[in-house]
Amino acid sequence: MNKKKKVNILIIGPDSPHVASFISRWNSEDVELEVISSGDKHIRVSKNHMLHFSLLHFWNFLITPLKIRRIAKRFQPDIVWMHQANSYSLYPILALKKRYPIVLTVWGSDVLVAPNQSRWIKKMTRYILQHVDAITADAHSLGEKALELSPKKNTPLYICQFGIQPIAVSLSKEQVIYSNRGHKSLYRIKDVIAAFHRFQQNQPFSWRLVIAGNGSETAALKQLVDELDLTEHVEFVGFLSPQENAAWYGRSELYISIPASDGTAVSLLEAMHYGCLPIVSDLPANREWITHGKNGYIATDLTIDFIKEALTIDPTQAKQENTSLIQSLATPEASSVKFQSVITDLLHTQKRSS
Repeated sequence: MNKKKKVNILIIGPDSPHVASFISRWNSEDVELEVISSGDKHIRVSKNHMLHFSLLHFWNFLITPLKIRRIAKRFQPDIVWMHQANSYSLYPILALKKRYPIVLTVWGSDVLVAPNQSRWIKKMTRYILQHVDAITADAHSLGEKALELSPKKNTPLYICQFGIQPIAVSLSKEQVIYSNRGHKSLYRIKDVIAAFHRFQQNQPFSWRLVIAGNGSETAALKQLVDELDLTEHVEFVGFLSPQENAAWYGRSELYISIPASDGTAVSLLEAMHYGCLPIVSDLPANREWITHGKNGYIATDLTIDFIKEALTIDPTQAKQENTSLIQSLATPEASSVKFQSVITDLLHTQKRSS
């Protein structure tokens, strides 16, 4: 009996936990993987070709596509799978368009925010979207925005989650509110602290706010906590390992994430899995997961005491609903099946058209 041929997938994207998670979703018995990325801090595979993707250096426009073309010519991918509609896709498109089937996974701000920042970025994003054979997104609203930007409106769209990687931790809940988004303006951690301050003023107090992560605003956030006299109730725990992050989910009653723009945040899915009651901003992607008042709280007004309001939700019902959602849509197994369906459909389409 002939051995089934492996599918060669060339993955291109940033050195990121998300790309590392995506890589882990593929069964090595079915596929052969090579990766082109910006580093090896998170992506630790033997065939990881590290290149420069900055748009600020003219030489990258010549050298990076040339190197990508050489790697692809040697590897002969059946599919090229790119992550983010920015330079991580522009250079591969310049190198490989019309040579191989190309899939693009959009992440969120690459199509929701960046194209609004300048005409040049919007033109680049549209150029990328025009030359891909399939798009995946983790939310319908995000995928629909990508199609809206694309000059080619009939590109197949798949809704696929990166999924979560469950870690066994204690779920012994405490009066902890957990925030673990990046410390930059998009994620509105200042508003999280302000909300906690309002909450703290309105009742006898035993709750803590735990802020993980770091970023350009970390120092200013710590100063704000000092100014509001919250140092005894707010803890900054820095950038955490996956095990440490999971442990905080396990201890926390509430999870809060109120960015101004987002796709489906993996941290939201993780919080749902570990039994936290989610408080999220009013965004289309969040509404695909959270039914306000049932399995979480959608904050439409950031000036009120929405933390206190969230505590009126039945936590048992919320946990049951969230567990069911994660098991059906965001486990590693569910994620793998979704991504595999993209490959199967695209190869079938290519075979039929050849």
